[in-house]
Amino acid sequence: MRRHATLALVAVIAIAGAACSEERVTDDTQDTQATVVGSTAPGDTTDATGTTAPVECEGATVVECISPDTTFFDLYPEAATAASGEPIKIGLINNETGPAAAFPELTLGVRAGVDFINTELGGVDGRPLELVTCDVAFSGTGSQACGQQMVDEGVVAVLGGIDLFDDAVNVLEENEIPYVGGIPVSFASATSPISFQFSGGSWGQNLGLVHHMANTLKAEKVSIIYGDFGSVADGALWAREALIGLGLEPGNIKMVPMSIIVEDVLTPLTVANENDPDAILVLVADTGCVPAYEAVREIGITAQTYWSAGCLLDAITQQAGAENLEGYIYGLENVIQVPDPPDTAMWTDVVDKYGAEGLEAGSSAVVEFRALMHLWAEMRAIGADAVTPASIIDQFRSAVDRPGFMGHSYTCDGQQMGGELQAICAPHQILGQMRDGDLVQITDWIDVGAIAVAPK
Repeated sequence: MRRHATLALVAVIAIAGAACSEERVTDDTQDTQATVVGSTAPGDTTDATGTTAPVECEGATVVECISPDTTFFDLYPEAATAASGEPIKIGLINNETGPAAAFPELTLGVRAGVDFINTELGGVDGRPLELVTCDVAFSGTGSQACGQQMVDEGVVAVLGGIDLFDDAVNVLEENEIPYVGGIPVSFASATSPISFQFSGGSWGQNLGLVHHMANTLKAEKVSIIYGDFGSVADGALWAREALIGLGLEPGNIKMVPMSIIVEDVLTPLTVANENDPDAILVLVADTGCVPAYEAVREIGITAQTYWSAGCLLDAITQQAGAENLEGYIYGLENVIQVPDPPDTAMWTDVVDKYGAEGLEAGSSAVVEFRALMHLWAEMRAIGADAVTPASIIDQFRSAVDRPGFMGHSYTCDGQQMGGELQAICAPHQILGQMRDGDLVQITDWIDVGAIAVAPK
């Protein structure tokens, strides 16, 4: 029996793809049995049928090509306008280097976005954004140091990249500096009163997938494979509680934990398949995806398999062969269609014009750009001269159905996950399925908060 070697921070890396796969699709079949918010929920730039196409443009600037259907169109100048004057400092804390879970593309995405805002959108009321970045280098000590650096630099807000540790957010909370968006992977990022997140992380993703298992697949037996680490394991437990709430017997839900540093995907998948489940939730991504795909075929698993969008990146599907992924279902946080929705087209133009080498429009950097655009829009609403950490916190706390850039609208009342995980403002999910080598959208927005139950 062949062993599958991989270095995978299971759902931590999976989360990075959960909200950011920009796969093209050819058609879409709605899942009529899913509970959905609706294809024109606040913040949608287009419906899921592809009836609105982005403007085709080869202009010298991005603003020349922006469709009127983009989320923040009313805030964009008619022509590119450069910012000048006293800068407004914002920060970015991200894990750029280290032995695992390194995401330098998130920083590249924010840099491209800041350059775009300063060069074409006039900054905030004419004042440019000044970006201060810090790499946690995959350590709690590094995370704490990054939080303190942001305090010392006097930033008005910090964009959250990926940080597995609570330390930075704890420092920011002590100093009442808002932590905005990114990908919530630590408990603090999902619960702190100064944190505002526009992704459901592994919690939201898992709930969207098990919702489909119970309500559409009508699964009676389910197995869940997950990394036994902090918030990753917690996300798997949320999925279990949701399945029980949706009617599955607890004894028919098989939990299969594995080490966060995985050298063998075949064994946990074999264990997960032993009770002949109807569905298997496979919480791997990045370098764990291809070995997991291969193991599913080698074992001969016939159960419906569910995956994070971290396993949809082009390099992964090309290596695995999209034709080998027929029927696999994935959790997403954006509408997918051909042609691209207007927000996606705008982001692609920003990457083409301002992106550095190594930045791809289909990468997890899109989540950072989303957070940056939300922060920019809220600062515009406040007014540059009134922007402070306190005013930004108050502005986000008052958000109700605010338009979401390339995602669902957001409400930051602390109630979007059943009153738990109070920092998550937009946990809503969309599911896609691989059919004939293409990713096809099979649901509208799923309100995962409606089935969210915190583990006991």
